Amino acid sequence: MPSSVGRSGSRCHDQHSRGAEAQINGPVLAASLGVAVLTSLLAGLWPAIRLSGTPAVDTLRSGGRGGMDRGQHRVRGAFVSVQVALALVLLITSGLVFQALARLQHAEFGFNPSNILTDEINLAPASYQNRDAIAEFYRPLLEKARAIPGVADAGLIQILPIQNWGNNSDVRIVGQPAPPANQERLAEFRMVTPGYFQVFGLKLVRGRLLDDQLDTPTSAPVVVVNERFVERFIPSGMDPIGQAIQAGNGPTTIVGVVKNLRQNVFGPPLAETDYPISQIPPQFAAQALSSMSLVLKTSVPPKSITQDLRRTFLEIDKTLPFRTPQSMEDVIATAVTLQRLENWLFGSFAALALLLALIGLYGLVSHEVELSRRDMGIRVAVGATRGRIFGLVYRRVGAMLLGGLVAGTAATYAARKLLATVVTIQAERDLASLAGLAAVFVAVALAAAFLPARRAATVDPMASLRAE
Repeated sequence: MPSSVGRSGSRCHDQHSRGAEAQINGPVLAASLGVAVLTSLLAGLWPAIRLSGTPAVDTLRSGGRGGMDRGQHRVRGAFVSVQVALALVLLITSGLVFQALARLQHAEFGFNPSNILTDEINLAPASYQNRDAIAEFYRPLLEKARAIPGVADAGLIQILPIQNWGNNSDVRIVGQPAPPANQERLAEFRMVTPGYFQVFGLKLVRGRLLDDQLDTPTSAPVVVVNERFVERFIPSGMDPIGQAIQAGNGPTTIVGVVKNLRQNVFGPPLAETDYPISQIPPQFAAQALSSMSLVLKTSVPPKSITQDLRRTFLEIDKTLPFRTPQSMEDVIATAVTLQRLENWLFGSFAALALLLALIGLYGLVSHEVELSRRDMGIRVAVGATRGRIFGLVYRRVGAMLLGGLVAGTAATYAARKLLATVVTIQAERDLASLAGLAAVFVAVALAAAFLPARRAATVDPMASLRAE
């Protein structure tokens, strides 16, 4: 058994209230508003300076065109392409983040979270400092909990899976060569009761599970490990049953191997060792047993037994605060709360960027159509078809979109290391998604340009020439 068993793992007592911690930061808000105002002023300053230097005679000569030239066309088109590129980066990022969340929510955890109720227990150290917490509290609790109608099985675990990783300890198998001095060989470890395996439905692969009758304080120390532990620490071809783990208090014998279970929602299963709480060394017992989680497998909706569970706690220790139980489905949902918030933020930014890009595209195309009415009227008058005029407008739109898509794709690839803090982009896995997002973006952008293109194609040549 690890000598550090007395060190409690980091517990997420208030994960369900993480949303309440989000507040508006006054200085950040003020700085953001200041940057927005300054950006607006700077954006309007250059056109104003340029216009102030244009002779009035030239402006009058330009008529309705307002001095529009090819340079201005290119600048405006470039601005729209930049908008498209930025919108595409945000759209791709948010799309992949949403995909990552969907994968997390449908991940294989190694157990079925349905009908599992959990309740965190925190014993007052002063109350059980010189008492046998197992005999006086935990054993009666498990017996009474199993007697609650609708409860199929009950167990205890030091740190709840998915809610947090466990503690970890350096592992060395007795009789095997020691690893290099600078190489850590860590495995997660938890203190459990036999009922934990039944509650989570962990299937036995080899050996036996923990047993209160066999694994007593006076019997030889034992441990159950998972398949990942065997893969990592037991040489191929060697039977893990009977092998001993060298720990601070002496060797601990492996008596069973169970299927893998995820310790955390964001990563694959790690190597894990599960020790019986009945064999916790006396010098560590008070601290190790002060914080545990009760887990119940129910045949009824888990939260329907909350009141019965509350009464059970009061019957055993009236001074113990009763925490509101959570179902394992709630625990999983809480674990991805921040991921959901991240998705919402990226989705909002992507939608706003997409909207601004479409508005910019629509505005530019509409403006160019208005400024080119005379030219289009002449084209129609000399025999250009409506379809050709429509095609001319869409070629201009297509060029801007193509430039934006190329720039956006390049920017996403260049920023992949930075984006890796949010979502990992894997070409072989995400190529179809990336192509789909780009295709949807192009389709929406082409739809936004339809009305001004249609207006250009239906221009009346006589009316346009009379207006000149």
